[in-house]
Amino acid sequence: MSNDRQRIREKISQLFARSDKKQDISNPYFHTAEPSVFQISPVSEFVKAAQLVPNLKLSF
Repeated sequence: MSNDRQRIREKISQLFARSDKKQDISNPYFHTAEPSVFQISPVSEFVKAAQLVPNLKLSF
């Protein structure tokens, strides 16, 4: 289980790293919007990352 959590943390950090670099250039609202607009809900981000990890059971 701890191995799955580690992989999820890596996926989440990859998602944030990737989106930060791309949004800076391609998103026209990036420079004008408040920073709070880009704070993604941790739950939705966790679910997205968890879907990338096979055979992971989510329990809420």
